[in-house]
Amino acid sequence: ATTLLKSETQVGKAKNVTIIYDNGNKTVGTKQRMFEYFVDETKQISGINYKHVVFVENDADEKISVQVPSHHQKDSKTLIFSMAPFSAILVVDGLLEFDSHSIDPQFMSFQREFAHGS
Repeated sequence: ATTLLKSETQVGKAKNVTIIYDNGNKTVGTKQRMFEYFVDETKQISGINYKHVVFVENDADEKISVQVPSHHQKDSKTLIFSMAPFSAILVVDGLLEFDSHSIDPQFMSFQREFAHGS
C-alpha cells in the first residue's frame, strides 16, 4: 500500500501514454492512462521481488500500440504492446502479466459502461 500511496503515479495521477501508429508516427494519447510503480527490493510478494510495475488503460474504441517504459531491457528503454479497445494491461518487470482483453466477456463479473456527453 505504501508504494501505491507514495508513488509519482499514485491514484489519480496518471502518466501520459505514447501511442505508435502503423506508419511509425507517435503521439500522446488522450484516452489512455498509465500508472508506473517502483517497488522496494526488500518487499516480497509470494517470495518474489517485483521491482517495476506498469498498468495501462485504453479507453479508446480502437486497437492501439502503446510505448511502455522498461527498466529491464538492456537494448531498449521502452517496450511496445498492442491493446484492444477498452482494455487494460499489467506489465511486471518487462513482462505482460495480464491483458483484460483475454477475458471472455461472458465470464466478467461486471460490464464496463461509459457516460456519453450531450
